Amino acid sequence: TRTQERRKLLGEPSGAAVVESTPAAAVIRVSGSITASSEARLHAVFQDALNLNRPCIVLHFSENASVNGAGIAVLTQLFLEGRRRGCEVSVNGLSENLRKMFELVGLLKMVPVVDLPGPTPG
Repeated sequence: TRTQERRKLLGEPSGAAVVESTPAAAVIRVSGSITASSEARLHAVFQDALNLNRPCIVLHFSENASVNGAGIAVLTQLFLEGRRRGCEVSVNGLSENLRKMFELVGLLKMVPVVDLPGPTPG
């Protein structure tokens, strides 16, 4: 597709996610486009975050992050899994567009938007 071609030219990942541990939370850094093709990677990274046994998980969305309908379904699964496992899940770094989309589809009723402690992640 044109989007995939553009990503190759720009070197933009099609839904990258990495987890890092802080004393207060497991932080999952999300970049690129979150779609159905991101599902396996997101579930694996989310499981890694759960395995860190932090009281909460924060999904930090980079400036270039975008989410389509299938990506919303994947995120909903992750939020529900966190809740089922007794882990507080929140989001951070939402662009204006993502915030509006999350609000419209009800995700912000499931998870709060928080600030990360310490220096702003890069």
